[in-house]
Amino acid sequence: MGFLQGYDGYLQVDGYACYELTQATLVGCWAHARRKFKEAADAQANGKTGKANWALNHIQKLYRVETAIKTASPQKRQATRGKLSTALLEQFKA
Repeated sequence: MGFLQGYDGYLQVDGYACYELTQATLVGCWAHARRKFKEAADAQANGKTGKANWALNHIQKLYRVETAIKTASPQKRQATRGKLSTALLEQFKA
């Protein structure tokens, strides 16, 4: 982990505890988060839907935003995320 010494930017990680020792701001990924919601949805009784399904649908909306802006300029991607993804994330948090 010495190679990260002094790094204070964002670091997308998988939850490995060693990264907590860095000065970086740790961020996760939606693929890892989505997996837990998928497991919860699969564990529901047949034909039932719940919060896990709602979360999976919301994550899919975030993925659609990313697909739509994949080839856009960094400035356009940032603006679109600010407009569309921020609202989705606020709904998700609520």
